[in-house]
Amino acid sequence: MVREEVARVEATSPKDMGRVMKPVLERLGPAADGKLVSQVVRRPLANSDP
Repeated sequence: MVREEVARVEATSPKDMGRVMKPVLERLGPAADGKLVSQVVRRPLANSDP
């Protein structure tokens, strides 16, 4: 799900994290752990940092 969203919003760096986090959290619902989601989202964005 995270990789799909990164590709959809064309996120290329950690600066784009908010653009990925919002839709991912919306899809996961209110029970989602924001801290855990943040860690998962950060991984692919950190790997693409120039």
